[in-house]
Amino acid sequence: MSAYFAELSKALKAAEIFRPCLVLDRDRLDGNIALVKQRLAPGLALRLVDKSLPCVPLLSHIARALDTNRFMTFHPPVTQAVLDAFPEGDLLYGKPMLAGAAKAALTKGGAGWWSRVCWLIDTPERLSEYGALAAALDTELRFAFEIDVGLHRGGFSSPAEIEAPTIPKGLRCEGVMAYEAHAPEIPGLFGGAEKALKKASAKARNSSRPSIRTGAASSTSAARKRRCCMAQAWRTKSRSAQPSCCRATSIRLALPVSSRRPS
Repeated sequence: MSAYFAELSKALKAAEIFRPCLVLDRDRLDGNIALVKQRLAPGLALRLVDKSLPCVPLLSHIARALDTNRFMTFHPPVTQAVLDAFPEGDLLYGKPMLAGAAKAALTKGGAGWWSRVCWLIDTPERLSEYGALAAALDTELRFAFEIDVGLHRGGFSSPAEIEAPTIPKGLRCEGVMAYEAHAPEIPGLFGGAEKALKKASAKARNSSRPSIRTGAASSTSAARKRRCCMAQAWRTKSRSAQPSCCRATSIRLALPVSSRRPS
């Protein structure tokens, strides 16, 4: 056993913890936070993924260190806990939710569900369903388009697909969301991670440029022509600043694991 793990074992015994548990090395965590801050391009914001960090004190520590109140969420009970813990928090769903699930959350949850949650739309059919939900609840719902940049798990695959449907009255488009988790796993034989990230980023930029037709509730020129872009992950080597026309940009970003092994 290395000296590092021997010290951890000693600390657990001193605390009289003799059961399986998770030990978080705060020094290494803070080192990873510093690495994220160092590699994040100026002008880009990030979201903390609550399912990857399912602990409110841990989320609070990282959010303070990174000076962010943005979160990506996946499961309504966890969403409610994050809304309660972070009164100024802005939450984006990382997966499309059935309209029925969204309705249940909106009607049973607090006010934060209405104003601080951005839903994810991956198909024209779901866009229509959320439009009907907004009409039934007589409210405005925020949403982002999910775009496919290579993972092929769902979402709109081209700007034309985003341009085609008219955004129903009661829905407000906040931007686009893309997930490029496949990119770091691309073998060097096929161009490697850097080439895959560049391709994914280019596709995201192209998908963010179409004019969007809106319903009567938000039929302003700015809304019709709203453009959004995807922020690149900390892994990307070359980054450009976020265009000022963007309202919201999102990626899934988990804190990087330290490349150093404990000594």
